[in-house]
Amino acid sequence: MVVDEHHDYEKVGKAFDRTLLRRLVPFVRPDARGFAAGLLLLFAITGLELLQPWILRRALEGPVASADATGIDPQIAPLLGHVGAFLLVLLATLAVRYGQFMVLMIAGQRVLHRVRQAVFRHMQRLPIGYFDRNPTGRLVSRVTTDVETLNELFTSGAVTLLGDVVKIAALVAALFVLNARLAVIALVAVPALALTSAFFRIRARRAYRATRTAIARVTAYLGETMAGAKVIQGFAREEKAAAAFAERNHAFLRANVKTVFYFALFFPCVDWIALAVQGTVFWRGGVEIAGASLTVPEFLQFWLYLGYVFEPLRELAEKYNVLQSAMASAERVFQVLDAPPDAADDEDALPATSIAGEIEYRDVRFEYEPGSPVLRGVTFRA
Repeated sequence: MVVDEHHDYEKVGKAFDRTLLRRLVPFVRPDARGFAAGLLLLFAITGLELLQPWILRRALEGPVASADATGIDPQIAPLLGHVGAFLLVLLATLAVRYGQFMVLMIAGQRVLHRVRQAVFRHMQRLPIGYFDRNPTGRLVSRVTTDVETLNELFTSGAVTLLGDVVKIAALVAALFVLNARLAVIALVAVPALALTSAFFRIRARRAYRATRTAIARVTAYLGETMAGAKVIQGFAREEKAAAAFAERNHAFLRANVKTVFYFALFFPCVDWIALAVQGTVFWRGGVEIAGASLTVPEFLQFWLYLGYVFEPLRELAEKYNVLQSAMASAERVFQVLDAPPDAADDEDALPATSIAGEIEYRDVRFEYEPGSPVLRGVTFRA
């Protein structure tokens, strides 16, 4: 039997495939409240993060500024009040972040449980010919690796991506409220980051395709050799099998190294753009502070918000690959679920009670695939 080990892994898929997303809805619907709660908690985290620089600014404009103007040490009680408020907000942020992570993880694992059950149940009803055409390793990877990859769609993919978009919008609005002139300078980073992300996305997609193809070949060959271990040892094919596996394993290594190269190249580029923009904002902010059109506390709040903007922007390309990987895995999972099951009994079929007589086969021929006969001229009597 000759089987193409990786033809279906050549399809990487789109980052957003509406058809696949609609088909995932029945699996997600029972935990819709959990995902909605996770999204709301993400919004709460954004609000708490916006509060932290505001509290620092109030502390600088309040007791610290008063002490600087009068030459008297700042009053401890008001300063401690601001410090306490900052620590409370920080602790609340950590607690909400923990709750958001747990909610999404639990909801995501429940979805995976349903998908695994559905795939395995459907596999039990598939005709024998399906298993003859598909290696064991490939089918095992459907229920394990591909289903597990879907978890990223729910925990660090679609939900967090939507939360990041809202976070970026809120931060950009806050920057314009604080200082429109500095905000315009910060927006210069958007087209630069967009071009960098597009460049990275194209090349990373190719590298990712090679990685998925390579791991598919490794998994399929490993499953087949484990299942046929007795045959391999019986014909003294251990060295041949090891050499064939080494070839696939080295291909997987090369593909992974190439993927890592693009990730290692992308993030320093993004950091360089962020530092260039921040340096320009720092220079312009210093000019405005010297000209008394901007205060130090106002600039500190602006500066911290600007840092918050670059964090989700930096992760957008990575989330794109997460979504792309999840869509590719969803496509492969639904390929199994779409395979036509074996013929079922008629609704009015009666169970056999007693069987008597004999069965005779004469010159029987059978094939799973047209042109590849399994039986030729079989004749026997039972």
